[in-house]
Amino acid sequence: MDNNGIVNFRLDERLIHGQVATFWTRTLGVTRIMIVDNDILSDEISKKALQAAVPSGIRLSVLSVASAARKLNNGTYTGQRVFLIVRRTNTIRELLEAGVKVKEVNIGNMGVKNGRKQIFKSVYCTKEELKDIQDIEKSGVLVYAQMVPNDDKKKFTSFIN
Repeated sequence: MDNNGIVNFRLDERLIHGQVATFWTRTLGVTRIMIVDNDILSDEISKKALQAAVPSGIRLSVLSVASAARKLNNGTYTGQRVFLIVRRTNTIRELLEAGVKVKEVNIGNMGVKNGRKQIFKSVYCTKEELKDIQDIEKSGVLVYAQMVPNDDKKKFTSFIN
């Protein structure tokens, strides 16, 4: 865990769902789930759904990229166990560009959509998303695919090279 509190940084388009709410949070000993997504901030229904999905005893933060980066970089969550979840590859890139320090990023679920091709089990990417992921790796951050905690971590670029 870095001094910013992050114990896992995951891209999962479903955000908080069964695996996240139970399996991941217990395995990681999470005290806070942080959703970073600029669009959700203006969507009251989505925010309420996220609040309802958070397991009892775990705090929830729903933040913009700028706010999350500022709080993480200032050490607001030092001593906590933060599970950081985003929906898009460009959000990962923006957080890193804003100075958020992480050693690795878990690509967990990216669904079937127009322009995407299958990379791994439940991971489909456009060319732009693949470029984001490759740029993230070039910056020195390990990007891996892992659906659930007991799966092996598989280096993401091993699926695309």
